[in-house]
Amino acid sequence: MASERDAIGRKLGAHGAFVAWSLIAAAPLTVSRPARAQAGEAATKVSGAEPSAAEKEQARGLMDLGRERFGEKRYAEALQAFEGADAIMGVPVTALAVAEALAATGKLILARDRLLTVARSQPVLRDGAEPEPYARARERAAVLAQELAVRIPSVRVEVLDAGGRDVTAQADVQIGTRTLSPAQRGLPQRIDPGEVRVRAEVDGRAVTPRDIDVDESEHHVVSLLAPVEDALPPPGGGPHPLVWIGIATGAAGAVFGGIFGGAALAKSSSLSARCGDDGLCPDAAAADEIDDMNRFATLSTVGFAVAGAGAVLGVVGIVLSFDAGAEADEDDGGGASAARLRLSPSGASVGWRF
Repeated sequence: MASERDAIGRKLGAHGAFVAWSLIAAAPLTVSRPARAQAGEAATKVSGAEPSAAEKEQARGLMDLGRERFGEKRYAEALQAFEGADAIMGVPVTALAVAEALAATGKLILARDRLLTVARSQPVLRDGAEPEPYARARERAAVLAQELAVRIPSVRVEVLDAGGRDVTAQADVQIGTRTLSPAQRGLPQRIDPGEVRVRAEVDGRAVTPRDIDVDESEHHVVSLLAPVEDALPPPGGGPHPLVWIGIATGAAGAVFGGIFGGAALAKSSSLSARCGDDGLCPDAAAADEIDDMNRFATLSTVGFAVAGAGAVLGVVGIVLSFDAGAEADEDDGGGASAARLRLSPSGASVGWRF
């Protein structure tokens, strides 16, 4: 951007600033107080009083300094000097120099505003007539304002959701330090050339910002992808409570049944080694072990039955969750069934709604 600004400065030095400097050299520095008040808001002396001889000399010195700094491509220092001279004189010639220095520093929007103010200002009269340098300065300001109009770039920001739908109207968009009003969202925004950061928020969730480098006369369209959820929750705002109840019940029943099923198998193995093939056990203690085995087997069966009941509850909860999602779709104007693809930084997921 520095080389571009140098080119701007050279162009202004050849066509614009040279005119302003020649005008200020030829312009009379004594202007009546009422006449200066007609020069416009950007071309008026701050104090409103007639400049003294010392002030006029100070203005001449600042204009000389501004010309020198401009020629050295030290545009910021040139702007400061021109603004000092304009604060003293407040005439179209000094205001024109300020506007051209603003353009050389890349502040095209502010420069054009200043130029339009000068071009639209009322003639600065002296003894009933406007000095020619002032009239030429106002004419030059009008020409430069038209040239800057086509050099000012623009940026249009659009915010898209994961499905590619435009949700810009629901987003809070910021270009640089300027937050767009609802009426400006989705419209091209004229900005100064240079690097600018584009930000947005959707439903309070920040979108990954983008930094873009904008050159003069360029018109950018910046697309931002609205954030999506990392996981795919069941439609309707979350799973039905029966899903979690079923999972907990099924897990507890499976653990219970497994423990007592293992104990019954252990008893059965012990009895098989001590009893004959005919199932007759010689010792009386075997009868107690047979009772324990049967009791463990019964408890294992109960545990697995509870696990099965938990699985049924979980299935019912899933069905109820999808029913709630379908009702939510109908309330939003959507269909009763839908397939959904969600993308996230960690991967992709697919869900269906019945």
